Amino acid sequence: MRQLTVHSLTVDHSGQYVCDAKDDVMDFLVKIKELPVKILGKTDAKTEKQFLVSDDIILVCELSRSNASVRWYKDDQLIEDSEHYCSEEQGVFRSLVVLNAGIDDSGKYTCDAVDDKMVFFISVKEPPVQIIGNSGHPEHHTLVAGDDLILECEVSRPSATVQWLRNGKILKPGNRVTIDRCDVVRKLVLSGLQPSDSGTYVCDAIDDQLVTVVEVQAPPVKFVNKEASNEVSACESESVTLRAVVNWETANVRWLKDGQLLDKENIHISSEGKTHKLTINPLQLSDSGEYVCDVNTDEMHFSLSVKEMMMTFTRPLEDTASLKGSSLTLRCEINKLGGDVQWLKDGQEICPGRRHTIRAQGRERSITIHQLMEQDSGEYVCESTHDRTAATVTVEIPRVVEILAELRNITVCEGEDAVFKCVVSPEDARLVWRFNGKQVTAGGRVVISSNGLCHMLCIHNCTVSDSTRVTAEAEGLVSEAELQVQEQQVIFTKKMLPVTAEEYSEATLEVEVSLDTGEVQWMRQGVLIHPGAKCTLKHKGRKRSLTIHNLAVSDRGTYSCETLHDRTQTQLTVEPRKITIKRGLTDIKTTERETATFEVELSHPQVVGMWMRNGIQLKQTNHFRMSAKGKVHSLTVSNLSIEDTGTFMFCVERQKTSARLVVKEPPVTIVRKLQDQRVSDGAVISIECELSRHNVRC
Repeated sequence: MRQLTVHSLTVDHSGQYVCDAKDDVMDFLVKIKELPVKILGKTDAKTEKQFLVSDDIILVCELSRSNASVRWYKDDQLIEDSEHYCSEEQGVFRSLVVLNAGIDDSGKYTCDAVDDKMVFFISVKEPPVQIIGNSGHPEHHTLVAGDDLILECEVSRPSATVQWLRNGKILKPGNRVTIDRCDVVRKLVLSGLQPSDSGTYVCDAIDDQLVTVVEVQAPPVKFVNKEASNEVSACESESVTLRAVVNWETANVRWLKDGQLLDKENIHISSEGKTHKLTINPLQLSDSGEYVCDVNTDEMHFSLSVKEMMMTFTRPLEDTASLKGSSLTLRCEINKLGGDVQWLKDGQEICPGRRHTIRAQGRERSITIHQLMEQDSGEYVCESTHDRTAATVTVEIPRVVEILAELRNITVCEGEDAVFKCVVSPEDARLVWRFNGKQVTAGGRVVISSNGLCHMLCIHNCTVSDSTRVTAEAEGLVSEAELQVQEQQVIFTKKMLPVTAEEYSEATLEVEVSLDTGEVQWMRQGVLIHPGAKCTLKHKGRKRSLTIHNLAVSDRGTYSCETLHDRTQTQLTVEPRKITIKRGLTDIKTTERETATFEVELSHPQVVGMWMRNGIQLKQTNHFRMSAKGKVHSLTVSNLSIEDTGTFMFCVERQKTSARLVVKEPPVTIVRKLQDQRVSDGAVISIECELSRHNVRC
């Protein structure tokens, strides 16, 4: 056995090998393939990478052998070496360099070694925006209202976007807000500053912020109407308003009097824009003095003089009468809240005491006299320094009124009389009769009378609706009783009789009840009948009737009439309508161009019939005009011709009548007669005459 061993095989060892034994030869064909190329360290490699714009991207793969070739792809597109892309080989390492990377260089990069591949995911981002010169600490600015605020910041690149915020809220361009950009400079202008514009302003570039704290101070507040007259004079109980106008709407204003803040019920403080008002209503004498409108930086002084108003009585005393032993109050009213008055009786001053109470409440002045006595009668006066009012008081001795005999409950039947009696002392006691609390006056069925101590109320011909509570009131004393009126039974004094009527006509059912006011109900087959176009309900005195219009066969049946206490019924029979011809058609003979009229009279009106000529139904035309008036039906044939000759028939239900129309030609007349003529011998003669119609044979 002979063998050949080749160590450390390479591709170059491929070829034909011969074992030569001189007398025999054996060939061997050896093919040696390269080992598959592998990319090493794939599991540990970082395949997702991030870069900033303008960085160089370097991607590296380590192969299993140094002589292998690779291809680089971006998003599955082959990458060729250029000024932007550069591929390198160094031993077993293969690298791709992307110079000066841009946003577009983001994507999927693939290193393809035929037998193996490695994928990188590359993300290229813009570098963070920076605000140039930002110290990181807020800047502070103090401005005066009315100034303009101008804020600027410089960003690291022209394409950077910023937002301006005030106190956390985004600012947008408007009437007072201007936002501008120029290359890398960003500007905010806020015109016409107000104190409310104070706050924290932020230029937000996402990756960086510039913070500015702005304080807007209000200008010194001044009064602009100091030249106005500030000396005010008015009378008490009137109203006065002091006005102060400042130069700034949001000014903090205080009103003072004698160095003290005002806090009284008649003080009303208000403001409208730059105008501030102090209203005093109603004025009091104590409101006189010096008033100050203070805004810290300025003051405005007012001098108010309140004159005393003459006290007069706006509501005088009124004459009054009261019973002995009761209490009496006299009241009057003056024209102002404060003011002293004096009470007098018959010229003598009245002092407060056990029987006299004197009060002053608002503008009202009053005196109350308790346990009235006869000597309290007289003239009472209430007087002030400038005015007085008087009234007369009369003390009456109360009478003793008694009800000696009370009213009694009464029950009567409908149509009877009810009499209530009440005995009251004394004889001249005033007695008032009431039904259910409402006063009753005599008249109609009600009669009121009295005889000495006895008072009577009589109600004639009582009805059920007269049931009520009767009250007799005698100067405060009350006696009550109940009146009950029982309903009288309504019965039929005349029952219904059977009725037979013809279809399309009317049928009337009648009854008679025992009372004029008796109410009835009409029913058919147990169903209540309501008045309407079909049925008419009537009542006259004691008679009640039901009329059924335009009868149909379906209206037949049992009809009943009921009251609460009685009932009657009958049968209504509806027979089919029997139409007959009372006056039939008659033959007509006439001539052409004339008018012929056929008439027929039926037994009933409002019947639909049919006209025929020679067995053919006629329709309404200008030539044939059909009409009906009541029971008479007519057919008029106009402008007759020979062709109109024939038999005309009128049919209604199973009845019919016919007549013959004969149209003849009118008689021939000579319209133009022959004329005598004289002609020469041998001449042709034409003799003419004119007839009334053209188709005449001579």
